[in-house]
Amino acid sequence: MMNRHEGDGPCCLMLPGLDGTGRLFEPLLTVLGDALPTRVVRYPPDPQAGYAELLDGLQQQIPPGVPLLIVAESFAGPLAIQLALRRPQQVRGMVLCCTFAANPRPGLSWVSGLLPWLPIVTSPTWPMLSLLMGRYGSTKARQQMIEVVAGLPVEVVRSRLAQVLAVDVRPCLAQLSQPVWLLQASDDALVPEHAIRTLSKGLAKVQHLSLKGPHALLQACPSEVAAVLEAAWQHCFTQQAAQSAF
Repeated sequence: MMNRHEGDGPCCLMLPGLDGTGRLFEPLLTVLGDALPTRVVRYPPDPQAGYAELLDGLQQQIPPGVPLLIVAESFAGPLAIQLALRRPQQVRGMVLCCTFAANPRPGLSWVSGLLPWLPIVTSPTWPMLSLLMGRYGSTKARQQMIEVVAGLPVEVVRSRLAQVLAVDVRPCLAQLSQPVWLLQASDDALVPEHAIRTLSKGLAKVQHLSLKGPHALLQACPSEVAAVLEAAWQHCFTQQAAQSAF
C-alpha cells in the first residue's frame, strides 16, 4: 500500500482496477498533490485470489479507526461495495468510477467457461489501448498504460476477467447508507451505460455524474476526477464535521 497518509485522520482509500498495481493512479495523484491524504492499495498478483480473498486481504491492511472515502475504479467497484457494507461506520462515502455491481457484459457470460483456453493478450497493442483510453490522455499516461498492462501476468488477468463475469453484488446496494459519487465515462468502450444505470438505481444516496472521457477516466482525465474527489471529501468530512459541531 502506497501512503500519503499518516495517523488516524480520514483518508482516501484508492482501489485499483484489474491491473491491481496502483501505478495507474499516478496521473490523479499528481493532480491532487497534497490536497487529500491517500492510501493506494495493491492487490497480490495471485490468480487464486478472487473478490472474496481480495476483500479479506484488504480488511487486514486497513487501520480500523481511520475514516475512509473509497475511490474505486472498474474491477474494484464490487470490492468497494462489499467493504462499505462490512464497515459502515468507517467508510463515509465512495467515488465509484466506470464500474459495475454485476457482470457489465451479460451477453458474454458464456465466455467464462472458455477463459482457461482463450489467449489473453497483454502486449501493447493498438486495439487494447483504444479500448482503455480511446483518443484521450497525454502521451505519458498512454505510455504508462501500455507498460503496466504489458507487465501483468496472463493468469492473473485471466482470473480477474472470470471474476468480473461471475460477480453480482446487486443485493448489497440497498443496504448501503453512504453517499456515492458514480462516475460514468462518455466514451467507455468496456462498461456500457446499462451497467452504470443498474448500479445507480440500486443506491439510496447517489450522484450520477457523466464526464467526457474513456474507460480509463482516472488516467485520461485526472483533473476532472480530482475535482469530484475534492467535492466528495468536503461533503464526507468537512461539512459533516461542521454539522456535528452544532
